[in-house]
Amino acid sequence: MMNFSTIKKQTQDIFSFGLWARILNFFKGILLAYFIGANFRTDTYLVAFSASVFLVGILAEGLIVSLVPLYQQIDRRDGVKGRFLFTHNLISYWTLIGFILVFLSYMFAPVIVRLFGPGFTGEEYNMVLRLYRWGVPVILAHIYRAIFGGYLQSQHKFRAGAKGGVANSIIFILYLILFSERFGLEGLMVAGIIAVSTQAYMLAQPVFNLQGYRYEPMLIPDDRLIVRLNTFLLPIMIGVGINSLNGAVDNAIGSALVEGTVTELNYADGIIELFVGLFIMTLITAIFPIISEKEKYEGEDSLKDALRYSLRLVTLISVPAIVLVIVMGEPIVRVFYERGQFGIDATLATAELLGYYGVGIFGMGLIVLINRMYYALENTITPLIVSAIALVLNIVLDLILIQYIGAGGIALGTSIGVTIASIYGLYKLNEKLQFIDWKDISLRTLGFLFAGFVMGAVMVVLRDHYMEIIGNNILYNIFLIIGSLVAGLFSFYSVVFITRA
Repeated sequence: MMNFSTIKKQTQDIFSFGLWARILNFFKGILLAYFIGANFRTDTYLVAFSASVFLVGILAEGLIVSLVPLYQQIDRRDGVKGRFLFTHNLISYWTLIGFILVFLSYMFAPVIVRLFGPGFTGEEYNMVLRLYRWGVPVILAHIYRAIFGGYLQSQHKFRAGAKGGVANSIIFILYLILFSERFGLEGLMVAGIIAVSTQAYMLAQPVFNLQGYRYEPMLIPDDRLIVRLNTFLLPIMIGVGINSLNGAVDNAIGSALVEGTVTELNYADGIIELFVGLFIMTLITAIFPIISEKEKYEGEDSLKDALRYSLRLVTLISVPAIVLVIVMGEPIVRVFYERGQFGIDATLATAELLGYYGVGIFGMGLIVLINRMYYALENTITPLIVSAIALVLNIVLDLILIQYIGAGGIALGTSIGVTIASIYGLYKLNEKLQFIDWKDISLRTLGFLFAGFVMGAVMVVLRDHYMEIIGNNILYNIFLIIGSLVAGLFSFYSVVFITRA
């Protein structure tokens, strides 16, 4: 049975370095808000950046997820020699694909920019186009990051990847402090290429130095392992792409609203990514190779235990995160962003969006967990359907809800859509494996909801009592957040323990 000690061992390095990476990444966001603020220049950079990494982000995520079970099978059948031979061919094949993608991305830049920022015209459009073309070489860096990341994750080695995240944020921070005034947003796009290249190098280093791998040029496109990888990769890429489109849809719709909306959406989403990425994604990243091995080598009962345990852990993390960002949204945004060009109006607008995005934290974590479970079972079709449902619901709900609550409708539509889609995915997975006792999960759900309500009540009392006293003082806001969180978590987990949720 998968127990906490197993998860703890796998997540220790990811969490420790991931914590620093997320903190530094937020400091990067703070500096971006300070030097640029929430205006059309920030909007153009964020749209250009998201467009430049959209396709390669899908590709990189798909490669990592596809390579983990494939490398495990190669190790079991062919050992180290087979793994090295496959890696030679893999690097050669995807280097060629990478250069082709860079060329096509540059040539079709006007079309891509129109898709990602349909609301931009004139100077804004030209700036996005220029920034996007500066950033397209990042495609190659992401490909190498994915190859070596998948290689190491298949062996439960996460330290290098977690350290790479720290290095990525440090490079951005150094640029913003030292060079942003001289080289502007174009330089910031180049800094992104350098940052991802550094991550790729840090992932490659242990493969070369500790495992003795030496690249030998070889290119066999019709090799059975490459063919199998591509067969598995395509539906995963489509599924990941649909998930990524949710953010692109939000930006596209937001670009047609008032100036600064895209920036505020991204700042709010960045805070959500802190919780989802640092805690839930850390957990899922460590769990995925374990689930893959259990499905192949330990039998269905062991797999069911792992799935139940993983589902409960995700719930234990996500519910307190939802309560925190909804109740303490304003002081959280103030601490992270309110300085320089980022004023009180931007804080209030971003805090409102944060609360709406926060509603979907559980769904965001669950949909990733469910999809990884399907991939471990070599089922790539159902995750595609789940992701498509989330995208369609996101578009429909965004367009409906913005008529009533403005930009908040974009965030709320995303949250509702991903939650409904994730529950559907869980239902379909249970149809196949029968690992859920619905009576038990209903009781546990009531227990979690009650615990979340108690936690929220405690934090609201503390927030309302102290907010007027502390005002905009950043240090006091930090104390308020930490103190409220500690009291809230104590009440939450006490209720969970008492109700045995």
